[in-house]
Amino acid sequence: MRRYIPERILDIAEALQAAGGHCYLVGGYVRDQLLGVESKDIDIEIHGLEPQDVESILEGFGRVDLVGKSFGVYRLHGLDVDWSLPRTERSTGNGHTDFEVSVDPHLGIVEALRRRDFTINAMAFSLKNWRLVDPFRGDIDLHDRKLIHVDKDTFVEDPLRVLRGAQFCARFGLTPAYDTIELCQSMVETYKNLPRERVWGELKKLLLKGSRPSLGISFLRYTGWLAHFPELDVLFETEQDTRHHPEGHVGIHTMQVIDRAADLREDLFGETQLVYMLACLLHDVGKPATTVKNEDGTITSHDHAKVGVDVARVFLERLTNEGDLIDRVCALVGDHMFPHYSLKAKAAAFRRLQKRVDPLLLGRVAEADGKRDDGCLDRYYYMLKTLGTQAPKPKQQTVVQGRDLIARGMKPGPEFGRIIAECEEIYLETGETDVEVLLDQVLKGRES
Repeated sequence: MRRYIPERILDIAEALQAAGGHCYLVGGYVRDQLLGVESKDIDIEIHGLEPQDVESILEGFGRVDLVGKSFGVYRLHGLDVDWSLPRTERSTGNGHTDFEVSVDPHLGIVEALRRRDFTINAMAFSLKNWRLVDPFRGDIDLHDRKLIHVDKDTFVEDPLRVLRGAQFCARFGLTPAYDTIELCQSMVETYKNLPRERVWGELKKLLLKGSRPSLGISFLRYTGWLAHFPELDVLFETEQDTRHHPEGHVGIHTMQVIDRAADLREDLFGETQLVYMLACLLHDVGKPATTVKNEDGTITSHDHAKVGVDVARVFLERLTNEGDLIDRVCALVGDHMFPHYSLKAKAAAFRRLQKRVDPLLLGRVAEADGKRDDGCLDRYYYMLKTLGTQAPKPKQQTVVQGRDLIARGMKPGPEFGRIIAECEEIYLETGETDVEVLLDQVLKGRES
């Protein structure tokens, strides 16, 4: 493990240990190294030195950033490493931040690890004798792909740990122990103490880092925590017609979709990747309100995509204020059935689609949705290529704009909007993008 640690970090650790301290790599970095996963999240815990001694030694290597100092956490400017002292936390209220923190340099590494969430995170690697410290068999649980809490008394003090468990299941393909599920079930009501930004952060990790996001959703379902996401919870009670969905209810289908989406997301970047995963997660949230069992035994969900837009918006607005992201996700939810009908869609329909949504991303949603091999997606992509794939234009942007009318000597007024709208309709129907041709058609028609 030593060869993966930058020399500057090793030099600082040696200085701390020369003063009588003992430095350990802890947490996710140790776990990821054992998995062979690249990790830049380096946390080093220092035992045996008082806070003032740690700070003094660190200052010899650069400016010490004071963020987290009161909690025994130090950072050197320009170095992405947390240097921390062992600490104990005692709950003083119901809130996620209601803790009394006490720094204890002499707590001992085993007791410090006991206060962590899951055994796979309760391992340390000594930078003094280069040995793994694993008192709770985290390495074995990691090998066996098991999620097991470390200590029931300390675990329940932080409800965020349940959501962390969900994203760990999704990321590492873990199966939770029955005792861990029961413990999380006993904490269902503590969800209300979590700030939404922390919930949002864990959900994003589940979707963006999870190799099998469905395992995270299953964990939330089995622990009872999916009830806090009612738009998703109800999917597992919503039937589908087995002719088209032999897998069963909408919840099972959605989990299959997000797992396929995880395989298709890697070449997407930035916010687009999150938009894509959220659209796949929420694409069928309109089905519970629209599903009907007909007299002949068939099951239909007419207009579920349209209804799903409002449901998805409510879900997202409860978690974040990111308006542009919400709009992009909802647009994909509202149009996610379009690729199914692309065999019958005319060119004008595709041009209208490109004004509402990112068409390539919509195609990717349809791929994850597991559409039947009936040629729909082939024609969908063929039409996009033929027409020229375009990202959706900014709201209200049209081919012909007010400045084009002013250039013809026209004075701004109410008529501008009507002329521009008529030009846009011609563009959508014919694909004509020459501004002068569009204006000639509209203005000459008005003269006649």
